[in-house]
Amino acid sequence: MAREVHLTLEMAKEAIGDVVIMLGALADRERIKGFMGHLVIMDPNLRPGDCEFENAIFYEDSFRSPQYPWNHDYEKIALAKARESWESGYSSRELMALHPLLVADGDAPWAGSIVSKCSPDETIIIAFSGLASEDDEWVCWMIEARLFALAYKRISGDCLVGGRKV
Repeated sequence: MAREVHLTLEMAKEAIGDVVIMLGALADRERIKGFMGHLVIMDPNLRPGDCEFENAIFYEDSFRSPQYPWNHDYEKIALAKARESWESGYSSRELMALHPLLVADGDAPWAGSIVSKCSPDETIIIAFSGLASEDDEWVCWMIEARLFALAYKRISGDCLVGGRKV
């Protein structure tokens, strides 16, 4: 029996909120040019064949600031990155660099999505667009790392190991 990924909307919102605070501080220090963009997190328990792509979106949000207008359709780009990773099982960087024969019409030709294996069957896919592609990818990794940290905090100190309390 396969395990499910226990990702909650509350965990996702907390992780994203924490990362947005860090990105705001970086923008204030001019390490990044403002903070804007679009974020997509796919439901880790759904795969192609289970449902349509749009129904597998777990969380989606845009980050806008009046002083940093959008120069591109970041929502469309982030959704393309999420779709290509959901369908292929590869991050956008891996897909473009290592599997170019899998690149399809409508795929985004930039990095900015990650595929994090939780089990042989379940993956967390996070996609972001709004900064330089390497920073888009970094935003995804920061959110993934924060989700893992929040999940660790949920694990009780008296978990069962081998049927006995630790």
